[in-house]
Amino acid sequence: ETASEASWPDPAIEQENLFHCSIEGRVPGGCHACMSRHVAPRETASEASWPDPAIEQENLSIARLRVGCQKTTALYEKTIKRRKNMNQQSNFFAILSRMKYIDRWNLMRNSRKESLADHTLDVIFITHALVVIANTRFEKNLDGGRAALLAAFHDAPEILTGDLPTPVKYFDPEIKQAYDNVETAAKRKMISQLPDEMQMTYESIMNSKEEGDEILLRYVKAADKISALIKCVEEEQSGNRDFVQAKYATLRKIDELQMPEVTCFMEQFLPGYYLTLDEQTGK
Repeated sequence: ETASEASWPDPAIEQENLFHCSIEGRVPGGCHACMSRHVAPRETASEASWPDPAIEQENLSIARLRVGCQKTTALYEKTIKRRKNMNQQSNFFAILSRMKYIDRWNLMRNSRKESLADHTLDVIFITHALVVIANTRFEKNLDGGRAALLAAFHDAPEILTGDLPTPVKYFDPEIKQAYDNVETAAKRKMISQLPDEMQMTYESIMNSKEEGDEILLRYVKAADKISALIKCVEEEQSGNRDFVQAKYATLRKIDELQMPEVTCFMEQFLPGYYLTLDEQTGK
């Protein structure tokens, strides 16, 4: 040792430092802060095998370039996929808008045709009202927004299948099962019209997959029955007796639900449907 050699770093320690500062396991010179310490100012027998600093710097640059290219490629592919999805034509909402062309009660003489869109809007309003009644009068904690959303899509497959009359649908269990299979296929067809990144959200809605949806669907079902009853009342008020039997059959189904929220709605809000607009507004 000389006075100048005494300050030299230990080659073994330097080799370990070089390993820890490397990129991808072993790219020498991976740290600018300690690069000068990795290369000793003069060669010894053990130091002769050390890489040339210029080559090490080049290797480091290549490694960084490779990592940068990988990140850039991944970002590019992600951007292209997003743009493709954004530019992909989707017919989902155009299909939903066709609710207004689907007629209900096709086996009945109607004084005024009721479309699937008419019925769906009624069910949304009534479902939300039933949940509000449940929360405010029966101390429940239900999600009214989610319930209304489930109501909005509860009959959406009928846009593709049409409205199968109730006597036909429930005539035989095999017919009911076959129709359920057709509805499932219709849902898949509609969801497939959405961009990829939106499909999971609407699949969760149309198939009622979230926790608590099973409870909320009871309110949607009840609202569906009440909407059917309201249609019967409106037709009866118009002098159409074709809906009299349907009215009593629907009332029996509503009673079978045994839901206090439904009872509250029927007692407080149903009588208003028998009134004229002037009577409803108190004129």
